[in-house]
Amino acid sequence: MGKFIDITGKRFGKLEVIKYCGGSKWLCNCDCGGTTIVAGPDLKNGHTASCGCNKKKFSVDDGFFESINTEEKAYVLGFISSDGYVNKKLNQVKADLKSTDEDVLVKIKNAMNYTNSIKHYTYNLSVDGYKYVEEVSRLVISSPKLVSDLENLGVTQAKSNIIRFPFGCFDKSLYRHYFRGYFDGDGSISINHKRHDAMSINITSSDEMCCDMSEILKEIFDGITIYKYHRKKSNPNNSTIIVANREYVIRLMEWMYEDSAIYLDRKYHKYQEINHIKAQTTTSVSDG
Repeated sequence: MGKFIDITGKRFGKLEVIKYCGGSKWLCNCDCGGTTIVAGPDLKNGHTASCGCNKKKFSVDDGFFESINTEEKAYVLGFISSDGYVNKKLNQVKADLKSTDEDVLVKIKNAMNYTNSIKHYTYNLSVDGYKYVEEVSRLVISSPKLVSDLENLGVTQAKSNIIRFPFGCFDKSLYRHYFRGYFDGDGSISINHKRHDAMSINITSSDEMCCDMSEILKEIFDGITIYKYHRKKSNPNNSTIIVANREYVIRLMEWMYEDSAIYLDRKYHKYQEINHIKAQTTTSVSDG
């Protein structure tokens, strides 16, 4: 029997070896987003260089980002700008989310007329000594045209610290849909029921994007107060903006989510909760 050679982490064609499965077989991730188990000799001699995706034919609307002229396009652009990833070398657009939020990946997949399936992975993680398992859903689309158009819109591979609001790329009437997509990706809302339903909204992005968004919101909501701080002092290019006034949180959520057709369900439910709180408050004032 030959000496065991660990090839974990090595690449063979489109395959990256993840772990040994026993019986001379290895679990591999494919560049297309799929997984496969391959015999070691087939990897080393080049017999198997992908999960079989080269033989598959999937379709997508390659011109989806060519012109941002609909609610869905503005929303998806906002979401990919915040929580997506562009790989120019592999000509891929990718988004990974906890499987509990898979609903929005399904909506994006359908909006782009993508016929491949969403992939699922399980990761064993450890934070501060606490071990847990995280279920992840992944949408990955291979398309040179999509990657090129996204780059023209400012969504580059290393976008985190440099991305800006795509002024001039679409009509102002679509701003709220872009904001909603961005917020669904990298925003959060907090409701403190113990403090008379105090509310706050956070959005994290590059410092320039935070400045851009702040200026837009100040134009739309007269009198709104927006706080901005650097998340890490070591990285001044990454910031968070906060709206903490209850009235403006409600108005901002209504602006983003009212009469919307595409959204992350979990955050839309927060919008509905806020509407319920608003209705109760209005009723209470009227009764008084």
